[in-house]
This record gives sequence, structure tokens and C-alpha cells, in this order.
Amino acid sequence: MKKLRPALKILDGGLSTQLENHHGVDLTKYPKLWTAGLLADAAGRAKLRAAHDAYYAAGASVILSSSYQTSPGTDTAALAASIELALDARDAAAPGAEAWVS
Repeated sequence: MKKLRPALKILDGGLSTQLENHHGVDLTKYPKLWTAGLLADAAGRAKLRAAHDAYYAAGASVILSSSYQTSPGTDTAALAASIELALDARDAAAPGAEAWVS
């Protein structure tokens, strides 16, 4: 009997590296929040979105949000913004693809 394999999923890469090397972000400005620090203003959110878009353009099928330094109990606005950015990028590039919260 042939074993069924689940569909291959390609995750986005290192978000911090993408932001620093390709989008001009200096993450040392956010020592406690890392990439979640970019959620605080429109310019930072635009850079996060551009990074998500680049991952989809490179073939990613799953995007991770930039919320790993936030939590629902500490900063619901940042958590919601990170999820919204990931979903917007997904909807623009691959409607129906997965978007995971990390």
C-alpha cells in the first residue's frame, strides 16, 4: 500500500534577517520586541508587509506573523496588527493559503 504524504508547505524564512538585509530595518531599536516593535507605526507595518510579500513572491505557502514577542494579555493591538498584516499579504498573493500566528 502506498503511503500518503501530506502536501509540502514552504514557510517564510527568517523575518528579522529579511527586514534587516532587504528592507533597511535596524532591529537593535527594538531590543525587547524584535520585529514586533515595527507594529507600533505605519512605516514599520509597511516594512513588515513588504517582507511578507517578498516571502510569498519567493514561493512561501505559509506566512508567520510577527507576533512572537506580543501576547493577547500584553498588547492586543500589536497582536491584531501582526495577524492582519499576515492575512492581508496572504490574501493579496495567495487567497486561501495558510497564515500562522507565531
